[in-house]
Amino acid sequence: SSSGLFALIPDFVGRVWPSPIPKGARGAYQAMAASDGRWFGTMGKELAAMWGNLAAARAMQLSSLGDMPLVVLTRGLTQMSTGPGVSAEDVEGYRVAEDEMQAELAALSTRGKRIIAEDCGHHIHVDQPQVVIDAIHEVVEAVRAES
Repeated sequence: SSSGLFALIPDFVGRVWPSPIPKGARGAYQAMAASDGRWFGTMGKELAAMWGNLAAARAMQLSSLGDMPLVVLTRGLTQMSTGPGVSAEDVEGYRVAEDEMQAELAALSTRGKRIIAEDCGHHIHVDQPQVVIDAIHEVVEAVRAES
């Protein structure tokens, strides 16, 4: 919203995204969220596209990636929280559905592997970059070994 409402909520951005945004940058993010309604609109469009793409992939009923090297990184911490219209059951249902989708994705390849970054939220690349680096190296090395 461009009403400035979010400027009135102390550390709004830090509460919504507690780990990936350094404390020194939170003020700038909060100002952006409070002053420009396009920010939330863009986030909503990105989420809609993401869920739409997942639904489309499921609709295609992709059943196998053969023996393609694959590493699926999964966050260990659920960042969704209860609030108006969001119950503890909703949060748990979301966590279970997300977990099932991640497991399904890893199972698409006979060489699929799932790594859960236990102490990470959505931004694994920020919280534990070495986990991401190691996963990329693992896939690259597997592909090189085939060549």
